[in-house]
Amino acid sequence: MTQPRNNAHLPRWLALFLMMIMCPTSNGQLITVTNNYSVGEDCSGGGQLCDAIDYIDATTQSTLAVQYTASSGHCSDVRMHFLLAGVEVAESSFLAPGESSDWLDLGSVTPGSYTLGFQAEGQTGGCNDGAILSWAGTIDVVTTAVTNSSTVSGQVTSACDSSPIAGALIQSGTYAFTTDSEGDYGITVPPGTYTVSVSATNYITFTTSVVILPSTSNLTVDVSLSPLFGCSATVTGQVCCSCDTNPIPGALVTIGDYSTNTDSGGNYSFNNVPPGTYNATVSAANYVTTNTSITIASASSTQPSNFTLTPNGADIGTLNAIASASAVTKIVINKSSIQATFTPGIAGLTVQEAACRLGYSHFNWYQEAMSASYQGIMDCGANPWFNDPPAYYCDPDPPYNDGRYQISITINGSTHTEYADALPFYYNEHTVGTWDITDSSHYSSDKTQLYFKDSPSVSPLAIVNPSYAAYFVTSLVGIKADGTYDVLPGTFIWTSDFSGMFGGVTIICASDLDMTNGTGGIISISTNIPPSSIPSQVAASIAQSGGSFPVTIQPGAETIVTGANLTFSISPTNSSSPVNYQWRFNGTNISGATNLTLRLADVTTNSTGIYDAILSNTNGSIGSAPATLTVVNVPLFQLPVLTTNGQIILSWMAPQGNSYQLQYTTSLSQPNWINIGGLVTGSNTLMSTTTAIGPDKQRFYRVQEQ
Repeated sequence: MTQPRNNAHLPRWLALFLMMIMCPTSNGQLITVTNNYSVGEDCSGGGQLCDAIDYIDATTQSTLAVQYTASSGHCSDVRMHFLLAGVEVAESSFLAPGESSDWLDLGSVTPGSYTLGFQAEGQTGGCNDGAILSWAGTIDVVTTAVTNSSTVSGQVTSACDSSPIAGALIQSGTYAFTTDSEGDYGITVPPGTYTVSVSATNYITFTTSVVILPSTSNLTVDVSLSPLFGCSATVTGQVCCSCDTNPIPGALVTIGDYSTNTDSGGNYSFNNVPPGTYNATVSAANYVTTNTSITIASASSTQPSNFTLTPNGADIGTLNAIASASAVTKIVINKSSIQATFTPGIAGLTVQEAACRLGYSHFNWYQEAMSASYQGIMDCGANPWFNDPPAYYCDPDPPYNDGRYQISITINGSTHTEYADALPFYYNEHTVGTWDITDSSHYSSDKTQLYFKDSPSVSPLAIVNPSYAAYFVTSLVGIKADGTYDVLPGTFIWTSDFSGMFGGVTIICASDLDMTNGTGGIISISTNIPPSSIPSQVAASIAQSGGSFPVTIQPGAETIVTGANLTFSISPTNSSSPVNYQWRFNGTNISGATNLTLRLADVTTNSTGIYDAILSNTNGSIGSAPATLTVVNVPLFQLPVLTTNGQIILSWMAPQGNSYQLQYTTSLSQPNWINIGGLVTGSNTLMSTTTAIGPDKQRFYRVQEQ
């Protein structure tokens, strides 16, 4: 159906009538119908009025209106005479080639069929020399008809599995509507021929022609849409740990707009996923989130998409289960050698899998020597005893494949050659040889245990004073990807006597030393040393060489004044299994302090000391790194004394050994503190300073601890 052209020229009655389109009548609905006809005749009468008349038939209910458009091929103007049943009822003005007449009302008619006649009239001009020879053009005829409306309904579904498509858009001309949640639609329209398009997101638009006859009362039109990328697929997969392929339950898997959690076996599934490329994000507690993209192929099938996640090392429960203090066992002293074994606390894990579970690249042993004979060996900036380049001390890949570096020692005018273990790690990190961390001899045959074994070489000062003994601090460490490391639970400290005074065990000395056969042995050992009990010089060396502890306390060091409050907290806080907390002060349990945080209120100088926490469960225990608290007294002014000569005496309590600076300012809104005198050192007595009041209207005084 189309509207007549040039509606602005319609007679008022016809314009009003067209506004009533689709209004119901007693017999149905009244509609307008516009038909277009080609007309034209050859003329032979020799005058300006063509003797040939063209006719067409039209059926209407009440309205009959026409419009003539002159052929653009005319070479002169023409006027059209409109005849109804052989009688002229209207005429147009003279029309130039291609020009259209106004819509002309042929009069009120009763329902029926009518014969319309069209007779052209020419006028002199152009190619018209006084007679019209032919004419042509088009006639638009508007009629009315009564027809019954039809109901068109149906369902829009997917071509893949016949599932309904909600929100599909159906359009035809001015009609536009969408399907409901079940993919259904319905509309009432008059008879006619309609071009219908059906579209939906991620589907190919479908276009068809629908013919509705006057006799049609109900018509069902179902539409099946094909996905843009083919039929959808079922996407399934499993999320596993990258360390050992064990499944990760509860992981959140998001693919595009689809999201779900894995089951107890690490499995997930999405149904009816249209083909395409999607962003995929997979996350789980205590694992590093992974982001990637996946492509779903154009096929209605099951497509697997598996993911692996890497632990982030922030799970206290897993740390305690794998590497608590009890995991370092079998510390055995055998005459002049000592050995220990690390076995992951979770049965079945290899050493490498256990390291991965904790976010480490691998495990190694850390060892430091501490005694007069070895002093400075851990200090990368100073070495008073050995004259080799200090860089060797912190080089994890020394220039010798046997895992040691050479030391030249001058004692009593004689130069000797000695060897020391590569530092800070017992096994080399990068070199290839018997002391390489990857050497199979350092592991059990099934790779579930990591061994430590040391037979310390002779103490350099044993030559000068055979009574000297060397103290060693040995720890299991987790090496991170960037080369830094965590000192793990299970540290042990042991003593080696190279003189033979205690052990009486024969050892082999370096061949170029004065002593070719000496006696000595390992005489003592202390195990399960918590971080807070590691000697301070060793702790400093650990920090200097990139080491830290997996459990820390925040803040790690704090200085506050008496009467203040402070809260210590344990980090990290995540734990996949229950953990018990016990705070300690200077190595002694604090009664009732069993939470993640420790709040100290109204502190005094007696609160100064070392704080740490022991984290434990059925798997074992872990000690946190220590935190240091220093509490200082606040200098308290006594009542000032004004003298008769314009001076003021200021007094305050000054604790022993602290330094103080007396200052003043004339304004507290924008203070500019000015020193009065120099620093004074407290001696647990009342300190006093006499100063002139000066010309200022006001002064504010303070004592600042330096």
